[in-house]
Amino acid sequence: QTTAKISNLATGIYHIKVTDANGCIDTMHIGINFAINPSLTLNHKNVICSDSNGFVTTSLVRAVEPVIYKWNNGATSKDLINLKAGKYIVTVVDAKSCEMIDSVIITDEPGPKISITSVQSYCLKSNGSINVSISNGTSPLSFIWNNGSNTQSITNIPQGNYRLTVTDKNK
Repeated sequence: QTTAKISNLATGIYHIKVTDANGCIDTMHIGINFAINPSLTLNHKNVICSDSNGFVTTSLVRAVEPVIYKWNNGATSKDLINLKAGKYIVTVVDAKSCEMIDSVIITDEPGPKISITSVQSYCLKSNGSINVSISNGTSPLSFIWNNGSNTQSITNIPQGNYRLTVTDKNK
């Protein structure tokens, strides 16, 4: 071409030759590359104990502000909080109309479920026991009985009322 400006070039190496009115010549080589697309990353925390405490955070690289967020639950914020278990899909569009879509599945990490088998004490002796089985929950588990014991099951106990608190890693 013979113009000072050209646009809409494809990727490649271009040789530029300029000649002035005196016949002086200068040459140059220039490479044109496609722009690197922006990228979207989602990070999340799963729901703990069937509550609404999950969240999703977004991270954008090379996006041009302003950026618009549209989530499948109707939200338009950058991040989501107080989530229940489920699939969350986000569409992000930047100022250059680059569209990014990503999704994450928030799962439920249920709390511990307790099953108890007891043996009654007899003859006013401390010969009773409470055996505890735990399902679900995330290890390590901690046990606190109202009699001060911190074991999963208790033995050699007298008649009485006993209360057990089981806490998993997720609290």
